[in-house]
Amino acid sequence: MTTEERFPTLPSLYFKNKSTLPIYPSDESVESELPAELAHKCLVEYATWGDLAKLSCVQTQWKSLVGDAADMSQEAMWDLANNLLEGGAGLERNPNLAMKYLHKLSNVELDAETGCPLTQQENDENDSAEGTTTSTTNNNKAPFAPAMREIAYCYLTGSGVEANSAKGVAWLKSSHVDGEDVDAAYELAQIFEYGRHETEIDVYAAFEWFEKAAKAGHVEAMAELALCYELGCGVEQSDDNALEWYRRGAAAGHATAQNL
Repeated sequence: MTTEERFPTLPSLYFKNKSTLPIYPSDESVESELPAELAHKCLVEYATWGDLAKLSCVQTQWKSLVGDAADMSQEAMWDLANNLLEGGAGLERNPNLAMKYLHKLSNVELDAETGCPLTQQENDENDSAEGTTTSTTNNNKAPFAPAMREIAYCYLTGSGVEANSAKGVAWLKSSHVDGEDVDAAYELAQIFEYGRHETEIDVYAAFEWFEKAAKAGHVEAMAELALCYELGCGVEQSDDNALEWYRRGAAAGHATAQNL
């Protein structure tokens, strides 16, 4: 049985060579600082992100406490970003700071002019051009789709950044292409189908993204793709293709498709 990992956390010897709170500040005859292991147990073991944020203000050597704890793992940084977005774990809402961590988590190259993410193909094409990209990537890590999708929602809704539907759509596309995020493809299809977030309705683009999501195994997209073929919406009408995708949706567990 495994226990759920808790955040934040830091190495047990994190406070070694970092001055800690004095035990007896007025008595120079005894050890004046907590041992590193004890300092960790007292200050971090039961701390929330909010506690670390407060401790980071106590003395200069602790100012990077929150960032260092976030850098411990991808999961830790994701937890911090979500709590900054929602105002949880003792933190006040800070969408701007959350976006900083989300961008770091995304691990994709950005277009220097637009600030939009570049897909791997676009990045390869621009490798020879100077000044066309902004790098925030760690080549040892794959793009992190949940962060990319969250950035997209922030741009689509104007949370922590100025609302920008084009950037939101670009982040969703990158989340699917580079992060292998099936849900992002389905979300894009709905955005184009219904003209959400001030995006112009485009039934052809909607079909394209329903098809990508369906072929990647998204059950709802299978039924939507079947309907596109049935109605000839964004694609040439085809009863045969509609039936095929209804069958696939039914086999994957789509309730409506099963009753057709």
